[in-house]
Amino acid sequence: MGKRKLKIGILGCGPIAQFGHLEASQKAENVVLYSVFDQAEGLAHKIVGC
Repeated sequence: MGKRKLKIGILGCGPIAQFGHLEASQKAENVVLYSVFDQAEGLAHKIVGC
């Protein structure tokens, strides 16, 4: 049986999200970044690399 992944979403891509939440989610083995939203659409795209 495989490990289950926790899907998370981040609302707001400010400094705390960029240097705290995103970094922590990338380091966690059981987390998948599922959704990212920011009022500034360009910033959200920059965060996810689109």
